[in-house]
Amino acid sequence: MSTAYIWVALLSAGTFGIVTVLDKRLASYNMPSLVAFYMGVMVSLVGYATVAIIITGIPQHLPPDRLISAIVSGLCWGGALAMMFWGYKLEEASRASAIIHTFPVFVAILAVVFLGETLGFGQWIAIFIVVSGPYNNILVGCKRWTINPIQQRAPGVLLGASLFTALALLTGKYALEELPLWFVYSLRNYGMATIFFIFMAAWSI
Repeated sequence: MSTAYIWVALLSAGTFGIVTVLDKRLASYNMPSLVAFYMGVMVSLVGYATVAIIITGIPQHLPPDRLISAIVSGLCWGGALAMMFWGYKLEEASRASAIIHTFPVFVAILAVVFLGETLGFGQWIAIFIVVSGPYNNILVGCKRWTINPIQQRAPGVLLGASLFTALALLTGKYALEELPLWFVYSLRNYGMATIFFIFMAAWSI
């Protein structure tokens, strides 16, 4: 394997860390409310998706199962991100991000069950090692969550974000096997925007 992939992966992780801190800052301090933050995200998602559709067009061959999978992937991504931002509002960024990144466990289980993939014993051990830290975070935070009633929702919200991330990855992978990347990207953004709109409407009532 080329070392370039390692540097790209490290750059991706570093970029995600910066984005996580910015999201936490915006959601908790700079925006007047979480609904206002969702509004900004929703507008940007629709804008990017529309530009991508205009430039690349809609493919002629659209297998129904792949199309549905792409839409479901977008909805799942929307649920994952909406719950992630909500979790950032409830919990520290470092702890919230760690809990969200337990999704490899869900991905592995779902891939074995629905995609017919197989994992060796060593691979399961590696997954366990990766997620053992975040689950330790959950246990450490239990006492604080019992003291602060508002934060009691944090573990459920963050684990929900993790599960939706896994579902989004699996359905997105299935859709991308036969659909163009930019079309799936557009559907994903529209699906995410739909979920953000639902969250906004629910909290505005």
